[in-house]
Amino acid sequence: MAANASENANYNNIKNNQTAIQRAQEATILVVDQVNQIQNKIYKGLMQVSSVLKNAYQIKECLQALNDILSYESDMLSEAKQNPLALAFALKIQNQMANKATAYYANISAVVLKANAKDLLMDAGERSTLLYKIQLDLNTLRAMAAYSYYKVHLAVMQGIINSFNPFKGYVDIDGKIVKDLLANWKH
Repeated sequence: MAANASENANYNNIKNNQTAIQRAQEATILVVDQVNQIQNKIYKGLMQVSSVLKNAYQIKECLQALNDILSYESDMLSEAKQNPLALAFALKIQNQMANKATAYYANISAVVLKANAKDLLMDAGERSTLLYKIQLDLNTLRAMAAYSYYKVHLAVMQGIINSFNPFKGYVDIDGKIVKDLLANWKH
């Protein structure tokens, strides 16, 4: 009987240990699940922060492009005031750029300015793609503005150089005489 009681005590002790192990396993599973949930939330939060930072950088680049466009435009107009022909070219280019900018604004306003619309649910990828397209278009306008400025600058500089050369008319007349002589001499 004493052996049987000792055996029952050992059996109860093993059973209690197994129950404790099962509880510890269940607690470990719950803790690991909670840690995984927290890790997933942190990961999603970091991905959102990353996309917001990327979008903020793209917006900063767009703002820089707009500042450059305005700077080129104002420089072009101030330099074109010195030469009437350059001023006409500058005003024509400025009109073309204004038309392109207006058309561009009309294209994106349907998407960007509908902030209260229910169908405007963009994820980070779509928003990044839209901002990238906007950034490319602004860079194109910036290049066009820079080209226009340097074209006007060159026209003004050539006009100044031609005004400094008092013999330019004589050279042109001499060149015309030589061309006429060569043309008549062959026939």
